[in-house]
Amino acid sequence: MVQAPGAKMLKVVGIIMVVFGGMGVIFIPIIFLMFYFMAPIFSEVGVDFYSDAFMASLIVGVAGPLFNVFAGIMAIKYNARLDKAQLLRLLGIIGIVVVVISTVFAYILMSSMMPFDTGISAAVEPPISLVLPILYLVGAIQNIKAARR
Repeated sequence: MVQAPGAKMLKVVGIIMVVFGGMGVIFIPIIFLMFYFMAPIFSEVGVDFYSDAFMASLIVGVAGPLFNVFAGIMAIKYNARLDKAQLLRLLGIIGIVVVVISTVFAYILMSSMMPFDTGISAAVEPPISLVLPILYLVGAIQNIKAARR
């Protein structure tokens, strides 16, 4: 029987994704609700929280953590199964796409709300956000290579 070389990486990354994804599912709606109820205050300076961009950011903001929870559970469940390595690779690629889309939405929303405060967060957050999906993908690719042997 062929060992799954990416199993440990997938399991660790999966656990981290479930934990952080679960926190995101809980806290992102709370943060958006706080902004929503503070909308009258922000409207005085020209920020429109009732816009389509705000609602789209809420959807994308919650979809990312939900996907992380799902992908994390799949990694924990199938980390040592070489027959599921293709599925995990697909989830890793989707995870990278989700991070890119979330970053674009966040940048657009934040730049429309606070154009003076997007520099450092726009430069630092995307690479940090990509670490887990890339490690997830690497673990899945290691398992795919092992399955071909």
